[in-house]
This record gives sequence, structure tokens and C-alpha cells, in this order.
Amino acid sequence: MKAVDFNKLESAPLDSIGYSAASQGDTLDVLASELLRRNPSGEFSDEMQAEIQKGMTGRKNELYGTRYFVHKGGEYTPIKNPKQVTEADGLFALTIDYACGLSAYDFGQLKTKDNARYELVKEARNDESKYRSNRMKSLMKAVSDLKAGIKGRTRGANKVYLDWISNKKKGLVQTMLTRAATARKNGDPTAPKDKADLIKMLTEVINKA
Repeated sequence: MKAVDFNKLESAPLDSIGYSAASQGDTLDVLASELLRRNPSGEFSDEMQAEIQKGMTGRKNELYGTRYFVHKGGEYTPIKNPKQVTEADGLFALTIDYACGLSAYDFGQLKTKDNARYELVKEARNDESKYRSNRMKSLMKAVSDLKAGIKGRTRGANKVYLDWISNKKKGLVQTMLTRAATARKNGDPTAPKDKADLIKMLTEVINKA
């Protein structure tokens, strides 16, 4: 089975799409596991979240690429090849790094100085924000689900042990009481006389273990 070739996504077979989707989920689980290993509480400080999201912004920058525009007057016209631009034309290269690298002040000033460019940058910033938010939610959900699963397995193990001890039909305690009654019936001098005697015997045995 092969992963999807995203350059040929439109012709990709469904099994390849399923394979790639499953692979993405596996990767997310591995990353969530590593985050929990580093921080078992599953709670991440603002600084930690900022670092994680910085990487997500970097990924969005790769996906977005560089988009070129010819700037004439107050208009920006998208072009595919920057070599089409003459020296008399103004070339504007838009990337996520550029759009998100602007301070709030500089971004605000851009609206007054060059509203057309402001709108392009605004769209790019919004695109990055939605992408980062969705990816962060997915990652944190994977962390939360993994953490809940670990807790669930721990509770399950405790319950299994408790059931083994206390089950009224075949638990350890019931088995000892039944055998004690049988031993007394058969005249075994070491058999506990009652529950209190059994508890005393168990305490002595456990303390010696």
C-alpha cells in the first residue's frame, strides 16, 4: 500500500487516501504520546503552546508558498511567474512569514498606507490563524484522548484486582471462606474459626511475606 502522491491527488485511489489518512492519525498519536511523556499532566503553559504553534505556522508557510502580485497604482494583480514583471512594475511577494511577522502596529498602519495590500495580508493572516487553531485543537484532543485512555486502563486494572478479591462467587475472599468452612468440617485444627480469625491469620501471613 502506498501513501497518496499529493501532486496527483485527483487521481489517487481510495485505498491510498485511506492509508494516508490513517498514517496521519498514527503520527498524531505518536506526537501526543511524546508531549505527555514530557508533561504527564497534559497541561501546557502559554510558552510551551507558543513554541508548538510556531512550528505549525512554519508548516503553513511551506504549504502557502510565495504568492506574487504586480502592484500598479492601488491594485495588486496575482501572477504565477515573477519573471513576467518588468522593472517598471512593482512586485509584491506574499508569504505567511511576512504576513504574520508584521507587528499589530505595522499591520494596522498598512490599512491606512496601502489598503489593497492590507486586505491581502489580512486574508493570509486569517488563513494561518484558522490553520494553526485547527491543528492545535487536533493535537490537544489527541493528547486529551491518550491521557484519558491511560487513566481508563489504570482504573480498569484496579477494578480487575478488586474483583479478583471481592467477587462473591469466585473471588479470593469467597474462596478462602469456603475452604475455611470445608476445613473446619473436616476437622483441620489450623482452619480459622470465623471471619475475625481468618483476618488475624491473613494479617500474620502478609506481615511475614
